[in-house]
Amino acid sequence: MSVEKRVEILRILTSGPKGVREIVGALSRRAGDVVHSVQELEAQGLIRAERGPKGRGRPKRLMAVSELGLDYIAAYERLELRPLRGRREDLVRGAEEGLHAKRLYSRGLSPFRLMLELNDFVRDIDGHP
Repeated sequence: MSVEKRVEILRILTSGPKGVREIVGALSRRAGDVVHSVQELEAQGLIRAERGPKGRGRPKRLMAVSELGLDYIAAYERLELRPLRGRREDLVRGAEEGLHAKRLYSRGLSPFRLMLELNDFVRDIDGHP
């Protein structure tokens, strides 16, 4: 799933928890694609499932953006505002980092979550809040 698709779904959920049908309606995409994307985002910890209000039948499963998902949106927006420029070395390094991220994902790890954990670790060492 592309970064843009991730952010699009996360932004939809910032207004409050929604069911998959509501997400499908907001995106105008095939339900199967959205379900797959939602499962992926949940596995990455960017969204979480909540139970909807009690009523007849099975409780509705609502998706809500997690704290990590909000951080993801903020990071995306910061990067989106940066001017695009690049030297060959930067582009090569970016490609290498992309391949590294792909390897982490294939092992079930989230590069974004690992980066946040590393930042927390460094802050603890430096004594920053």
